[in-house]
Amino acid sequence: MDSKHLVKSSFIALAFLCLPLSLEAKDYPGQAIQGYFGFAAGNPSFALGQMIFERVGKIVGGKIVPSAMPGAGGVKAVRYVLSKPADGYTLYNARVADQVMAVLTRPDIGYSYQDFDPICKAATVPFTIVVPKSSPWENLEQFVAHARENPGMKYACLPDWSVPHALMAAFLAVHPT
Repeated sequence: MDSKHLVKSSFIALAFLCLPLSLEAKDYPGQAIQGYFGFAAGNPSFALGQMIFERVGKIVGGKIVPSAMPGAGGVKAVRYVLSKPADGYTLYNARVADQVMAVLTRPDIGYSYQDFDPICKAATVPFTIVVPKSSPWENLEQFVAHARENPGMKYACLPDWSVPHALMAAFLAVHPT
């Protein structure tokens, strides 16, 4: 993946705490950079984030040490990262869930996306509606028509106020059953 692709791909944004103006680029990084994730190791997002941190480390000429810090939908890690000095040695692999959804659903959360300086958008995570291959629907229009004719259909989704949940709620608002 070249640096143009790293910047052009979008969705998970890395948030970089400000590099002090007094630190000259030729001296950076003088120590390992810590990279944090708000989800558990082993999660597909963690694996993707490790690849991103490895590439960003090569770009800045240093090693980024990845650390999982799950809890409260990413909020625990966000708060921890914000408690660190803004010295350029702390990265956070931000997601819509902890940068937008958590803030919208918990106004007293104590932080905002504005507390970070984004350095790149690094990955796209598609959301897809799928049905069993044996289902009678060949396209979304047929599925929506069936749902309207049969109110009360059930679906599975991630927890309330997750990004997939919000997207499904938006879909159902546009295509009510």
